[in-house]
Amino acid sequence: MTGAFLLPEEVASTIKSIKKDARIFYSLYPNPLPTTSVVTPHPILGLKECALIPCFESNLMTFIENKLPQSLPPSLSIPIALKLAKDLARLHAMGRCHLDIKPENICLSSDGEPFFVDFEFSSKFGKQRPTKGSLGWVAPEIIDCSGMMNTDPSADLWSFGLTLLAMTNMIFCRNLLISHQMRTERIPEWRSHFYNTYKEIQSSLQDSSHPLAPIILDLIDIVPWDRIPAAEAAQRISSLQRKV
Repeated sequence: MTGAFLLPEEVASTIKSIKKDARIFYSLYPNPLPTTSVVTPHPILGLKECALIPCFESNLMTFIENKLPQSLPPSLSIPIALKLAKDLARLHAMGRCHLDIKPENICLSSDGEPFFVDFEFSSKFGKQRPTKGSLGWVAPEIIDCSGMMNTDPSADLWSFGLTLLAMTNMIFCRNLLISHQMRTERIPEWRSHFYNTYKEIQSSLQDSSHPLAPIILDLIDIVPWDRIPAAEAAQRISSLQRKV
């Protein structure tokens, strides 16, 4: 017999994570969606625990990559951005951060509607917790710290801004990933690489004719408390939607 053998505490942790994910998802998206059962067997007792999670056709990263080398046109990117901004504003209104926003954690329904998923790192505002996030997408104030972080919605705003950037220019997002990988590998030049990339992003967005560019700039402000809240982003994107 082959396969990984999970210790009881590992199974318990997996079950807890699945239940948390489903609980937060359905508090954010209460309307019924097609679901599938996730069953986690207990390796010793043979018991099973089950959670219903939504079924999706694809995720935003796959959608973006299928369009490369072209970026998503405003007719596609603006409706996606608006729906996500409204959803993020609702999540923040619940007093909760996602803390792992990236295109892979945004799934698309069969009709192309985007949904945030994977709430494993999600936490209430102001909570002290171990530093979490995905390389390339996490806010600079988090990647630059070690140990514990204070949960703040500004971290989501940075990651959301980068997700919108990925729809308009994926190359810059990949360059930020290189910076974070350099930091993980303790390469001293990681910080200068990051800030040079950030300056290039700023310059590109300032010169860009894409309607989302000014909003992205205000979401990825290097100063956390200067980032515009999700509700304001949604309001501004909504005005763009009427022009598309």
